[in-house]
Amino acid sequence: HAFQKFHDETGRDIHGDGQAHWELVKLTEKLLASALGASSARVVMASAVGGQDIPLGDMLAMLDQGTQADRFERHMLQSTLENISQGISVVDHDQKLVAWNAAYVELFDYPPELVRLGVPISQLIEHNILSGWITGKDPSDAAARRIEYMKTGKPHYYERQNPDGRHLRIEGNPMPGGGYVTTFTDITVDKERERALIEANETLEE
Repeated sequence: HAFQKFHDETGRDIHGDGQAHWELVKLTEKLLASALGASSARVVMASAVGGQDIPLGDMLAMLDQGTQADRFERHMLQSTLENISQGISVVDHDQKLVAWNAAYVELFDYPPELVRLGVPISQLIEHNILSGWITGKDPSDAAARRIEYMKTGKPHYYERQNPDGRHLRIEGNPMPGGGYVTTFTDITVDKERERALIEANETLEE
């Protein structure tokens, strides 16, 4: 499918016994690297260019190593997210959820079946409107603005008070490749200290 797409977009020949175009060679190595890793992909490409076949057992071993490495990276990412006190959500370029942590789920009291890989972030925001977390004259307009920030890759920062009285600092930033990460920090203690300081200053003035 990738080769056919390459042909449709460039008009380059993808069949025959002639020398492959360098762009096709580059694409092939990129495809292999996504499954095998960059170093293994170079081994396969070098063998192919040299007219040598790689034994099936060796190829399966490379695939297994690539899968294990990918699984390890995902495990490390999730472990890192779970050890951060902030609520974190990450969406891809289609504004679909690809990563999150338990603090994020607990913060919004999401049902377990709602938070899953690939769910549109719009569904989660809709839940926030129905649960009263997003309030105001026009909650749907506020939700649309947040999604627009993600689509256009514009950073945003604001503070708000939850219906349960907690204060949150919400910060969103674009990621390379079109993704978007949003962090939710509980700043209730900071707000209480700020209010106490203001009251103390007022008392001193009196």
